[in-house]
Amino acid sequence: MRKIDKIIIYSILGIVPTCLILFFLWNTIWGPSSKQIITEMDLSENVNGVVDSLFDDKANHNVRTAILKNHYVFQIESQWASKIEIGDSLNKKKGSFLLEVYKKGNKKLVLDYRSTLR
Repeated sequence: MRKIDKIIIYSILGIVPTCLILFFLWNTIWGPSSKQIITEMDLSENVNGVVDSLFDDKANHNVRTAILKNHYVFQIESQWASKIEIGDSLNKKKGSFLLEVYKKGNKKLVLDYRSTLR
């Protein structure tokens, strides 16, 4: 093999791992924290509908999941799994941390996403 071929191969083999390591370090040091990402996801969610069915999603670590009548898939926080039932109406506006659960008998339960952050 020619010297130039070796230089090209070693450069490629060295550059790819170096770029991956730099990317990881960049995100670890200057990227958003997990808490920030989760907070942004919670704030961006918009939920409005009636719970049609509930199941534990085995493909997603057995997360309790609700299918609303409008076909929206809502992943329930583990602390709230026992509080949400079929027939409950869920309402959460984008930009809010509060999930309102309207239950039978005109009962209203307000769940706060901030209580799930660790």
